[in-house]
Amino acid sequence: MVGGAAGGFVVRAFESMLKECGNRKYSALQSAIQTYLDSGKDTNQQPKTGETTQVLSAASNQSSSESESGPGKVEIQSDPSGGAEGELVLNPLRLAFETKNIKVVELALDCLHKLIEYNHLEGDPGLEGGKNSKLLTDILNMVCSCVDNSSPDSTTLQVLKVLLTSIASTKLRVHGEPLLGVIRVCCNISLNSKSPISQATSKAMLTQMLSIIFRQMETDVVSSNSVEPKEAHSEDGSNSVIEEASSRDRNGPRITLEDVLYVKQIHNTSLVSLQGIQNLVVGSDIKGLEAVLQKAVDLEDSGKVGSGIGSEGISVEQRDALLLFHTLCKMGVKDGKDELTNKTRILSLELLHGLLEDVGDSFTKNFQFIDSIRAHLSYALLRGSVSQSHILFQYATGIFSVLLLRFRESLKAEMGALFPVFVQRSLDGTDLNQKLSVLRMLEKASKDPQMLVDLYVNYDCDLDAPNLFERMVSTLSKVAQGTENMDTKSSNVSQTGSLKTSSLQGLVNVLKSLVTWEKSHRESEKQNKENVSSEEVPPRELDESKSTEEDSPSNLAVMHAYVESMNFCGMKFDIAIREFLKGFRLPREAQKIDRIMEKFAERYCTDNPGLFKNADTAYVLAYAILTLNYDAHNPKVSPKLSKSEFINMNVRNNAEESASQDLLEEIYDSVVKEEIKMKNDPTEVEERDDIINVLNLGLPRRSSSTDSNSEDKAIIKHIQSLINSQGEKKGAFYTSDRIELVCPMVEAVGWPLLAIFAVTMGDVDNQARISLCMEGFKEGIHITHVLGLDTIRYAFLTSLVRYNYLHAPKDMRGKNVEALRTLLDLCDTEIYALRDSWVAILECISRLEYTVSWPAMTATVMQGSNQISRDAILQSLRELSGKPTEQVFVNSVKLPSESVLEFFTALCNVSAEELKQTPPRTFSLQKVVEISYYNMARIHLVWARIWSVLANHFIVAGSHADEKVAMCAIDSVRQLGMKYLEHAELTNFTFQNEILRPFVILMQSSTSESIRRLILDSTVQMIKSKVGNIKSGWRSIFMIFSMAADDDLERIVESAFENVEQAILEHFNQVVGDCFMDCVNCLIGFANNKSSHSISLKAIVLIRICADRLAEGLVPDGSLKPLDIKAGETFHLTEQYLFPMLAGLSELTSDQRSEVRNCALEVLFDLLNERGRKFSSSFWEYIFQRTLFPIFDQVRHAGKDSFISSGDEWLRESSVHALQLLCNLFNTFYKDVCFMLSPLLSLLLDCAKKTDQSVVSISLGALVHLIEVGGHQFSDHDWDTLLQSIRDASYTTQPFELLNDLGLENRNHRAFSRDLDSPSPLGIPSVKTSADANGPDHSRETARLADTEGSEGTPSPSNRTTKPNDGGGLQRSQTLGQKIMGNMKDNLFVRTFTSKNKSLPSDVLMSFSPSKFPDAIPEADARDEVDSPALGSIRSKCITQLLLIGAIDGIQKKYWDKLNTQQKITMMEISFSVLEFASSYNSYSNLRLRMHQIPAERLPLNLLRQELSGTCVYLDILHKTTAEVNIHKEEAVKEDKLERVAEEKLVSFCERVLREASEFQSNMEETTSMDIHRVLELRSPIIVKVLRGMCKMNSQIFKNRLRDLYPSITKLVCCDQIEIRGALADLLTMQLSALLP
Repeated sequence: MVGGAAGGFVVRAFESMLKECGNRKYSALQSAIQTYLDSGKDTNQQPKTGETTQVLSAASNQSSSESESGPGKVEIQSDPSGGAEGELVLNPLRLAFETKNIKVVELALDCLHKLIEYNHLEGDPGLEGGKNSKLLTDILNMVCSCVDNSSPDSTTLQVLKVLLTSIASTKLRVHGEPLLGVIRVCCNISLNSKSPISQATSKAMLTQMLSIIFRQMETDVVSSNSVEPKEAHSEDGSNSVIEEASSRDRNGPRITLEDVLYVKQIHNTSLVSLQGIQNLVVGSDIKGLEAVLQKAVDLEDSGKVGSGIGSEGISVEQRDALLLFHTLCKMGVKDGKDELTNKTRILSLELLHGLLEDVGDSFTKNFQFIDSIRAHLSYALLRGSVSQSHILFQYATGIFSVLLLRFRESLKAEMGALFPVFVQRSLDGTDLNQKLSVLRMLEKASKDPQMLVDLYVNYDCDLDAPNLFERMVSTLSKVAQGTENMDTKSSNVSQTGSLKTSSLQGLVNVLKSLVTWEKSHRESEKQNKENVSSEEVPPRELDESKSTEEDSPSNLAVMHAYVESMNFCGMKFDIAIREFLKGFRLPREAQKIDRIMEKFAERYCTDNPGLFKNADTAYVLAYAILTLNYDAHNPKVSPKLSKSEFINMNVRNNAEESASQDLLEEIYDSVVKEEIKMKNDPTEVEERDDIINVLNLGLPRRSSSTDSNSEDKAIIKHIQSLINSQGEKKGAFYTSDRIELVCPMVEAVGWPLLAIFAVTMGDVDNQARISLCMEGFKEGIHITHVLGLDTIRYAFLTSLVRYNYLHAPKDMRGKNVEALRTLLDLCDTEIYALRDSWVAILECISRLEYTVSWPAMTATVMQGSNQISRDAILQSLRELSGKPTEQVFVNSVKLPSESVLEFFTALCNVSAEELKQTPPRTFSLQKVVEISYYNMARIHLVWARIWSVLANHFIVAGSHADEKVAMCAIDSVRQLGMKYLEHAELTNFTFQNEILRPFVILMQSSTSESIRRLILDSTVQMIKSKVGNIKSGWRSIFMIFSMAADDDLERIVESAFENVEQAILEHFNQVVGDCFMDCVNCLIGFANNKSSHSISLKAIVLIRICADRLAEGLVPDGSLKPLDIKAGETFHLTEQYLFPMLAGLSELTSDQRSEVRNCALEVLFDLLNERGRKFSSSFWEYIFQRTLFPIFDQVRHAGKDSFISSGDEWLRESSVHALQLLCNLFNTFYKDVCFMLSPLLSLLLDCAKKTDQSVVSISLGALVHLIEVGGHQFSDHDWDTLLQSIRDASYTTQPFELLNDLGLENRNHRAFSRDLDSPSPLGIPSVKTSADANGPDHSRETARLADTEGSEGTPSPSNRTTKPNDGGGLQRSQTLGQKIMGNMKDNLFVRTFTSKNKSLPSDVLMSFSPSKFPDAIPEADARDEVDSPALGSIRSKCITQLLLIGAIDGIQKKYWDKLNTQQKITMMEISFSVLEFASSYNSYSNLRLRMHQIPAERLPLNLLRQELSGTCVYLDILHKTTAEVNIHKEEAVKEDKLERVAEEKLVSFCERVLREASEFQSNMEETTSMDIHRVLELRSPIIVKVLRGMCKMNSQIFKNRLRDLYPSITKLVCCDQIEIRGALADLLTMQLSALLP
């Protein structure tokens, strides 16, 4: 009985039923109702029993039997049972149902509905042994019987409501056959009812009922698993679920199954059915597959399956669900072609589809239950897939989609068999509806990325399974391209288009899913790492390490101070960087690392000068070491950085700037062997990876030694081998999270997509498919970039670029604009993926700008199309050329270092192509400047690599023939230079110099005045605005100014010099900081300019200022670096930097402008005189060899032709002045430079050996000056050197040609004689000896000798006259002679030979045989006389002999007492050698012989002056030697020896001269020939000189040797020469008178 609230609605319901059945026909019902009402009154009268009697539940877990009357019809049997109290309520209801009275039945149904809904009925109908089971079962059966095909809608709806409420009730749990009865009634209503409302309602309630039943089953499974957790075992007892954690934690070199795959489920299907299905997976044998599945269904129905219905381990809820599922499956496979059967199958598949879609995840993991339904379900789907009904196929396809997405783990074999049936078979068929259904199914399924991966792993990677993923892609590709089979009769354009669109959508979805899968796995990995690191690292430390706060100036100053406090002197580079990094933790920001490494490089180069060419090399090496350290000691990095790759990282463009290979190899070995540890060195892999990524910003991308594609293929092959080696576990379902799996999948779908894109873009415009193509391009480029599939990525990009049709604007359409739009979008969203395609992309942008900005190109767009379409296209192109295009260049700041370098390189290449057009375009050139501004903040290492590309391009553009283009390029360099100079440069770095290098090259190569002026103006502007920040840039600036100094335009020269002068005077410390030598070279260049001598003079003054400041130590400390002047030389820094200035001044001494030449000469020697005291001996030697001696190279190396012409007078004057200054300098610093005496003498005497008489005069004049001024400082060694040099010069300059047969003709004799008579352009002093003291007589002799030598050849000696001299010429010669000879005593000049200077072969000693001249003396033209090379050589040597005798005479007069014995003997030998040679040539016989060969009126060739000068000097030396008194006793022995030698030489010489004269005198007495008289007359000055010399002879010597001399003296008494007789008289008076008593 029911009481309380329930009693009220029950009473009201029963009362209403009583009213409806008032006749006796329903007496049983009335009686039952009345009994209930009476019982209610009794209950009210007895309060103790007033509690509501409810039907208690007695559900128990018992098995129920299942019977089936036939296919599709369910019959329910139940055992009647129940209590008396329940009968009071339920009996009236049962009787009411039996009345078939619609109103009564509806009232009864409503009452029952409320009893169930309000939980007043409790029990387990259908459950064997359950309480109230029979009673409730009967009631439900009666409810089900209340409705048939003729029942009104109200009754039908009321029945459905009761049934749904009974199924949904938590107290009344329907099981077994009552449950099947409920479902059957609902199905019958849905299938047979004529009312659409009833049909729809019943179908909806069926869906709800199934959902409730299966949800209850899921809840039961979950609760049972939580109470008694069990492990599912396969038939062989192995665990079917492998925990991921355990599989991932296994370490070992060998990859195991668990490292790449996870087993999700091992099937329990019998091996018979499994093998049968696998043998038919190709999907072509439908009948065979159907037979196999039918057999499996029979096995399930018979309970032979291990987890079937008859199993004791299955719960009631699961048994109910299994019963319903089997029933629905059997409904789906009913045979028959009638309408009802078809509707039944459709309904069953529809319900199954909804059921499978609605179930929770626990159901999908209930492998035991799924094993019990797999055969029925597969069989139902197979039957549905081959059905001709479109609706049936559509539902079957939907169910297959659900199974594929949610149940694939449990139905691996079934999916492998059904997939080809549904997909490949349907798409290869001709039914368009089926194709559309399958394509929509694939569209939906392809959105699940994990499903695609699982499909690939379990089928494509299984060698025994079909390649489902590959087949799916291939089939979709065929449909999308329109190459599949199609019934042309039934197809139309719209359907074909729908198929193509749907298949294309499916493929694009596949690609998108793979992108999603890859992203999700990478993010999950990253999240896992972050979670681990967040647990290990304190939050505060994490925040500090990831801080992106900009460094303030104070922080930067602190860092600089910290680095400056360190001392790296003498440390190896790797040791220094180890010590440096010990003190702090390296930040994870590129800019901060860049600043730190820059400062470290600067400090190391400062402490270790000379180790690296500049700090840039150390900076690059420091970066490379950091990369090597993290690479070598990070286990995640593979492959490792090799030694050759490390060396290549440090290769610079200039080989001299690169670190040595030995150093790099040593550093590599050290770092690999021992890791560089930092303070709080990060141990987290993620943090170390971040630092590696930061370091890789600055170094070139290194190619991996192993191809990534080969690695992916290796992973796939390994998975295949693992799957096929599982044996009995072969049916297991695998899954994996290895990203490598995506690579072959992307390749499998990528290439077909490209083919589809080609077909689609070639068709007429279809906006839907075009949009899908563009979407596919985006996704494809993204995923191929992420996975490193460069080949297919490049194919995607090139295809997209090609489809924009900017290269053929007349064929452009809307789809091409979309391709361009997509390309520009990729430049914004996938900028990292574009890498090697930047050239093509930037070419598109260039063409786009060209198309929209040039009217001629705009007119070609869509040529021939209607104006509306053209305008729309043009409007779109203009929009794209705006912000989207600009964003491409703005986004360049996001690119990593290697990619941005590719971007710059590509843009420069495009710009170069634009400049080749006619007219040239500068769009890309301007963009180069823009992106350079954007990327200026990149680290130094990256920007340097970028600039190496830009500089070359600016040089090419600046050299363009169009001045506008060239000026644009130059202005671009100026802008970038100004921008870069805003940042100060550290010491020893050279990048500023690289920034300005294009200016240098363009200044050097440009021929345009306007271009050169623009470069100069740009440079000046940079100096004026950024002078405080310029360091290494001064080098390029001075090079620019140096080239401006060589310019032909005076305006450019003046402008450049003004700025150089201002920079040096106002900013000297900044200018000379790193570029002192460049400054000096620039000033030397201005000093050499030919445009303005005033600028040259000012430049020399500035050089003097720089030298003074250098010498005074005003150059900033540390700014001077050692210069590589000469290998093996080590000079002080000041000397190293002073030398180039001296060398420059030395070169200026040869300038043709006298003011510049004299100024340079004075400044040069002033600097040497002022600073020479501090010079080292080696530096002095270097100065002489490289600076001073080269001044005289032109003089020293003069050839045959005289360098002194009418226009070269300046060189003679300069040489005279320079030689005098050189000798003065040598004497001033004699103690420091005495070792240079030999080279100095070599210079002077080398010049003395030349044939040019001016050279000879200059050099020997300087020699005399050197001796006179500095001889008092000479040491014995110096005198030895000097005398030896003079001896060698005297020997090599003797005119031996005169003693040989030179083939001289009479015309040469005439020239020789006439040249004797001509005045010399440069005076040669005569030798004044001690004999001058004899007064007028000797003067007369000298004059007579001069007249004799200079005569034109008069008939008789008494009538000879000399040719008048040119007064002007003589005066000029005297003035120059005074300059050369300095303070010589006499300024007498001898006439020398004047003709063009000819080169002379090396002198060879020849026999002293007299020359034989031709008899005839033909007249010759004066020009022929002058051009004789032999006479020029003889003349030069004769002059040299005279000057050498003069030098010996000067030494013996002034420094005789300083000479030792051997040196005095040497002087005797030198003077005698000159004398002896002249005497041999002037012998009596030779003179007489030559007189016979010339006309009587002419004199013979002779060397009388040389002989006379030699005689004078020789006699003076001998007299001094023999007349000296020994002072120093220790020298007594030596002096005695010297006196004896001198005595012998004196007596011998005098005896020989007197004997020859006396013998010739005897011959005169025997003949009357005039030749003899003429010869004696010529020889008389020599005889006179000897006789007068004997007057001064030591009286004791004369007395001792009188016996030998007397015969010759007496013979001369009869000589007819008055001078001889007079000299003899003097001799007898002075010497003999003393001997007389």
